[in-house]
Amino acid sequence: MVDDPKWELAILGSVHSFYQKLLEESLADQLLVPKGLEADALSQPDIDLNDTVERMRRWLRLLDLAVTTAALRHGMAADGDPEVAEALLRYYARKENPNAADRDKIDFAATFLYRNPRVAGQWETRGMALDGVVPMSPFEIALMEILGDTESVQLQEETALLLYELDSLRDQAETLADFDEIMELAIVQRGRRLKQLLGDHFYHPAVLNSIATYNVTLGSRFQSLFRSAAQEIKGFAKKMQREGNKSGKRLDGDVTVDDVAAMEEDEVLGTEYNIAQERFQRMLQVKKALESQQPNVSPAPRPARPSYIPAPSSAPSITVPAFARSATSAAAAPALRPVALAYESKQEESRLQSVADSIRAFMLAADSTVREVVPMRSFNLVLTRPEAEAFCADFIGEDSLSGETVRMLVRIVAILTRMGTEYDELKQRNKSPTLAKPHADALRYLLEMAKTSGEEADEIFFKLEQDSLTHLAAAILESLDRLRGRAEFILDVLDRWERRENAQA
Repeated sequence: MVDDPKWELAILGSVHSFYQKLLEESLADQLLVPKGLEADALSQPDIDLNDTVERMRRWLRLLDLAVTTAALRHGMAADGDPEVAEALLRYYARKENPNAADRDKIDFAATFLYRNPRVAGQWETRGMALDGVVPMSPFEIALMEILGDTESVQLQEETALLLYELDSLRDQAETLADFDEIMELAIVQRGRRLKQLLGDHFYHPAVLNSIATYNVTLGSRFQSLFRSAAQEIKGFAKKMQREGNKSGKRLDGDVTVDDVAAMEEDEVLGTEYNIAQERFQRMLQVKKALESQQPNVSPAPRPARPSYIPAPSSAPSITVPAFARSATSAAAAPALRPVALAYESKQEESRLQSVADSIRAFMLAADSTVREVVPMRSFNLVLTRPEAEAFCADFIGEDSLSGETVRMLVRIVAILTRMGTEYDELKQRNKSPTLAKPHADALRYLLEMAKTSGEEADEIFFKLEQDSLTHLAAAILESLDRLRGRAEFILDVLDRWERRENAQA
């Protein structure tokens, strides 16, 4: 950590001002601040910086006990200042012995900052590298700048696995279309458990980035499904009221039809986590009880889950990092259903398109003497002259045999590029089977795409020969030979990788 007491005091002072405002609003009275820590005193030029910083730290540790996560959440929602969120991030990340409450607070501060950027939409701006690998997100870069002078532990492969599982859980939540599912699958509890397993790595920019995006995505989905379910059961309850003399009827325990009809969704969603979970579970029970009161109404069939998300029973179990293992935490933590680590094949077409667009942009900007060698992150992509010309062709969008030919050349190059990228990723993660598996899956999917594209290229080749377009036929044949050669190589790589993994299993 950079030893700059003036900068440290500025951070602590910002947090103190926020805490003071929260507590004074709660107390409806003035907070008695220790002498020398008042806002006016902190601005004096002749103060002893080191002594003041130490005194402020001790004072804030006391205030930490008074400012709960719920109070901080309500205060930040009312204040809405990203600068306050940044100060809180720095403060909690710098604490020597952070506790569970500190992690909950920095969790919320990071999520608040993600939801409330200084410039609208700045976290959504995301490019695509030439080789189709998504670059570091803008929010993670911002977190690195905010926490740049904070000592950060080196991420281990086990932590990367937990983040991958958290991202997979977020993606799984996005596919759910019913409040029953999101509750029965314990999505929220599983996410909290994953966060607990992150241990001291919780404060790393990459970790906070994954947590914030998970929170925002899941929060939006959860609220949407909850409101939909709430409206549905309130509709049932009001219908029963209209049918007469059923207002006081008990549906589940002491919950009556009147209670359900008068329920306010915002009140439930704004409740603290533990209480809210009880209410959510109760609402699910009431929903089922109400549905049982509607003999002529059968629940709508749930949409089939996408094939790229395996059923939970087929997913690998979560690996608990050594730094997070303890008898106490294991006993206290809720049971966690395994999370699927699946390759998202649905995104491959967009990756191929991004690769092609990026290479085309490079080609149009590069000098004609060097554009046949395209620099990638970990290798140089060498193109044939016809392939390079295909990217620059102004008739690439034409509905003609020539247009079809250049589009196929571009697609072959994009598949070759993606194969090169995923092969490199597989090599880098060779010692960690779980982290390597998505890249092996990607290569398998790319092999299928190569097979399909190869068959289409064969058809184009025969059309070109029939029309005596021998120069284009030769170009297709050369690229097709490159694609088949690369596919054979990848098949051999995957075969060796699978044999080794089976031997170690």
